[in-house]
Amino acid sequence: MSDTAEKDKSLPRRRRRERRMLVCLECHRRKLKCDKKQPCNRCIANDTPLKCAYVKPGEVSGHKRFLRETRHASPDGQTPDRNPPRSAPTEGGPGRSGSRAARSGSYLSLAPRPTLESRTSGGAEASPNAISASRGSVPSEDSVSRSDSVSATQVEAPPTKTGSTDSWHGRSGIQWLFAKFNHITSLTSKAGLALPSGEFKTYREFRSQLGQRRTVILEDPPESQPSIFDEFPARETADRLVDRYFDTFGTVFLFLHQPTLRAQVEAFWEQSERVPLSECIQILLVVALGNATIGPDSDHLPHSKILSWWHLVLAWQNVALRSSPDDLLTLQTGCLVDLMRQAYSLDIKSGWPASGLLVRNAMMAGLHRNPALTGQRHAEEQQRLRRELWYTILELDLQHSMDCAMQPAVGLGDWDMPLPNELGPGRDVDEGASKGASPRRILISTLAVRTRICLFLNNLKRSTDYAEASGLHEEFYAVANTLLNPPSIRDTQCDLGFAHGLSTVLCQRSLLALHIPFAVLRSPSYAYSYNVCLSTAYSVLERIDPPSSPNQNQHHDGMVLLMRTSGSIFRTVALQAMLYLCLQMEASLRDRQPWTLAAELRDRFIAVAERYVAIAERRLTTQDFAGKAFIVPAMSLAHAKLASSGMSPGDIAACDRVLADELTATCFSLFRSRPDLN
Repeated sequence: MSDTAEKDKSLPRRRRRERRMLVCLECHRRKLKCDKKQPCNRCIANDTPLKCAYVKPGEVSGHKRFLRETRHASPDGQTPDRNPPRSAPTEGGPGRSGSRAARSGSYLSLAPRPTLESRTSGGAEASPNAISASRGSVPSEDSVSRSDSVSATQVEAPPTKTGSTDSWHGRSGIQWLFAKFNHITSLTSKAGLALPSGEFKTYREFRSQLGQRRTVILEDPPESQPSIFDEFPARETADRLVDRYFDTFGTVFLFLHQPTLRAQVEAFWEQSERVPLSECIQILLVVALGNATIGPDSDHLPHSKILSWWHLVLAWQNVALRSSPDDLLTLQTGCLVDLMRQAYSLDIKSGWPASGLLVRNAMMAGLHRNPALTGQRHAEEQQRLRRELWYTILELDLQHSMDCAMQPAVGLGDWDMPLPNELGPGRDVDEGASKGASPRRILISTLAVRTRICLFLNNLKRSTDYAEASGLHEEFYAVANTLLNPPSIRDTQCDLGFAHGLSTVLCQRSLLALHIPFAVLRSPSYAYSYNVCLSTAYSVLERIDPPSSPNQNQHHDGMVLLMRTSGSIFRTVALQAMLYLCLQMEASLRDRQPWTLAAELRDRFIAVAERYVAIAERRLTTQDFAGKAFIVPAMSLAHAKLASSGMSPGDIAACDRVLADELTATCFSLFRSRPDLN
């Protein structure tokens, strides 16, 4: 028996055949061996484009070659007549490897159906061929043949890069609109000027230098550091700005108890040393917000003082968030800090993370829970302030999410605190609303649908269902129609109140962002979205600097002044409206479609764009990132003027280099005169 065992050991043992593990690239299902049933039931149900292209788990490079072959497909939708190189299999002869290559070639010929997202994610405009699929209707034979002829390069387009590193943004902001003006930004990207030392600097280098200086706080010696009490302006000025705050921001966001704050102000002027530091910071923020809504001819505090206050407030907030992040006073001050960030466009890139932190701290304090369900007992006034504070935090987070084209920090199903429905005794009708529901109440009532609009625009799948967008529009318009359809301009009482102006602008921005992804396609199938965006954009821009009208008090409205000077509403809402109009005017030069009425509205566009460019040019001296907000509209304005004079599109394109040089020279001359860059 031992001889038999030794004989078995001496003979070569037959190796057991290993089964290859196949993994589907689409649904990630694993199969021990190919059962000749492709596509599988899961891929058939989900209608996936790859149709079960199985590869081994370690064969990642083959999938990359598959994507590379798809990107370089010919315009007729067929892949090149060659198979991608594959590594030789461990087992099997040439016939087996050849059959596998043949199968992989058949998978390469399967291209996904064109969608609206593949048309709108890039800089080029989409053709009307993708309309029927996005509307959910059954495609006709012609549409199927057109979808088969779509180039695979549109399907596998790389993500848009907005900077030196990869970044992702949804469709509610202005980031993806700027990508459609590459023909303008490419002319000015390398423009710059020579410094007296002979060094040449581009606009990007100037912006980087300015950003570095904004983030560095100069450390003065202890004996030269001023006290916080020295930062306050004169009592008369401070009292006037506190009153201004409660006449503007205080009519929309009621999270501060006005009698309590005024008592704190009186106590500060009597004995400032006995007032807690947290109350001093809160008073300073209220004064700064009141200063943001007055004109430069009304004892406006200088921008340098506002920046020094900003650094002081952030230093205090860093300490407060470490000690008591869920304290109600800290949360109220956090809302004031967020409002100041928006009013003066300070640290704009940190707005969305800061608002998310504010939401989480508020949830730690229990503001998101309904006391009737949790059994908590609060005084009536305290419960009202908690509701107002929670609504303010939700509103600020929603606006920052719309600005950055990102998701809100909290979903609609993650809180059950009832929103404030009434304004309190004697405040049922705001200034500017003569009858019906107040603008503030309408704004609160639309919070849920505006949040769903933000989710629709900025979710990961980036839905392109026009039926879903139409449903959101109907739900939103049913509540906000009185704000979206203002009274006649002959009414001298219209648009006088800050609450009416802010509520209208915030509702208009959601409506504009909802329809822009469909309106930019310039298809008759989306003519309704085109008209909604056109009328809304003109309404927003005419409010920034309204034309001559019998209502001259409108020029001194706090909302109008806030949008004219340094408010983030100019940088986000107004710029988005302006970019949409510029996009339509630029497209009308290349492809004139009579139904758009772009040529007929050119004179109105020129009048609005001239006022916008004048304000954007003034903002170059105070704002950090206002270069493209000035250059792109100014270039489109120049194109519209040349087209009105009778020049052909070819002649206008020949003048682009000269126009770009003139605009960049104007931009850099203002940058060079800034004291913080010398």
